[in-house]
Amino acid sequence: LPRLGISVFVKRYNQRFMRVSVLIPIHDQPQGAFFLARLFNSLSEQTFVNYEIVVVKEGKVGYNLNEGLKKCNSELIKILCQDDWFAHPHSLKNIIENFQGNWLISGSHDNQNPEWTSDLYLGDNKLGGLSSLTLLNQDLPQFDENLEWMIDIDFYMKMYKKFGLPTILKGLNVNIGNHAGQLSYTLSDEQKLVEHQLIKERYE
Repeated sequence: LPRLGISVFVKRYNQRFMRVSVLIPIHDQPQGAFFLARLFNSLSEQTFVNYEIVVVKEGKVGYNLNEGLKKCNSELIKILCQDDWFAHPHSLKNIIENFQGNWLISGSHDNQNPEWTSDLYLGDNKLGGLSSLTLLNQDLPQFDENLEWMIDIDFYMKMYKKFGLPTILKGLNVNIGNHAGQLSYTLSDEQKLVEHQLIKERYE
């Protein structure tokens, strides 16, 4: 990891009153160090300070996420992908204070009004990506390690089947990084189609 002012996080880390694990799955990509520094800077500005930071780099997307979940020690888990970042200093506070049930979806700059759709499994994702997600760290399903393009939708469907609808927190709390290294641009159309068909058959 690049030098990111670790002393700031040591000061803010409070083992006794920790309530949330910020899970940051990373992988090699252009500008990765810049993205990670931007994320950590936004984290250091948060007014909610009772958190631990869990950074994982364990291979493919699904495996990486599953390994990260195992390492989280707090009551709640906030996923934040390395190219995304908190939108303002009260983002984490808003998420924690509004958390109910087993999972919460928060708004982002490209989707400030997330909503559940009955045809989510067909690819109509109006919830947002994984950085919109906060989880109760209890009896969680696994991410499908064979998926990349539809991994978020598959996980949302698993959470819905197990726990019901998510809590929806509207408004801006997370910024989503848009860049050429995203899966939207790097995955082949063939792989996207295969995963779409798989999820359709799985949940239809």
